[in-house]
Formats: sequence, structure tokens, C-alpha cells
Amino acid sequence: MIFKKSKSEEHRDALAKAIFEHTFNWLVKRMNFTTLPEEDLEEGADLVALDESRLEIGLLDIFGFECFEVNSFE
Repeated sequence: MIFKKSKSEEHRDALAKAIFEHTFNWLVKRMNFTTLPEEDLEEGADLVALDESRLEIGLLDIFGFECFEVNSFE
């Protein structure tokens, strides 16, 4: 199957977005796991239940601000 350049660029961009999303979600989960108290990390602990029941640290990635020449974050 042969794609036109624009279609190939769409596929490239979709792949990049998917990789970013998965990496971002992994990073947030890893940060949340890293901040668990030691008593929750005992051998045999149900990490899935801990992940669902604990408070979390979240990150907000606001798409679009990098498109401006000057924004309030710089």
C-alpha cells in the first residue's frame, strides 16, 4: 500500500501522540508508586488496590501554550 506524503505525516503524528500519551501515563503512575509510604510496599501488598485507593500526584500538560511567542509560563 502506498500513502501520499500527507497521509504518512498523519500516521507519524498519530504514532508520536500515542507514544507521548503512554509515556506520560507511565510517568505519572511511576511517580505515584514512588511516593507510596514504605509500609504500603510490604511483601505481598496488593499494588493494584493501593494504586486505586491512594491519593495521587497528578501532572497537567496544557497543550497549546507552546504555540505562542510569549505565554504566562515563560
